[in-house]
Amino acid sequence: MRIINSRLQWRYTLILGITSTILVCCFAGPAWYFVRDNYSIFKRIAYDSHPGLISHLEREQIWIGLLLLLGTLATGLITAWTTLRITTLWLGPLANMERHMRRLIRGDWSGHDFHVRETDEMREFTSTYSYLYRTLRAQAEAEIKLLEKIRVDETQIESVMALENLRALKRNQLGLSPDEISASFASAPEKRHAS
Repeated sequence: MRIINSRLQWRYTLILGITSTILVCCFAGPAWYFVRDNYSIFKRIAYDSHPGLISHLEREQIWIGLLLLLGTLATGLITAWTTLRITTLWLGPLANMERHMRRLIRGDWSGHDFHVRETDEMREFTSTYSYLYRTLRAQAEAEIKLLEKIRVDETQIESVMALENLRALKRNQLGLSPDEISASFASAPEKRHAS
């Protein structure tokens, strides 16, 4: 199990671990009090009627105390482990999406599609993000196609350079060469809208 966001994960782990331990102590404390109180009564009765039972009663009292203590500690540890596991399962897809978004924000659209794993807990959410990414990428490719169709007067050098720089910028963002753009749009059917 890996820690993705240590501050958040440890905070919730401690909150839930301590809370569950306190709740178990609310049971174990009174249980230990009544065990000690009742066993002191049993010991007095055993001294009077059957002294051989005292060692059995003392051993039983120690075992019950140990089981209550171990149960309390185990509850806290199991709760902490479960909380870490659950937060990792939930934060993993979010961390992947965040890394992917940071690349996009920097203008690097050349990476592969955002993959949704079958084991992701937030599958619908990550699928929606993946669809958003594919849609935005398709729009950017359509913008490149439109830019490729623009013709500028060759005598206007600044305009020609600006258009070529814009085309190159868009191609670099998507990680596509000019040949890939032409090939991908040649295979795509042209959509016509009736007005």
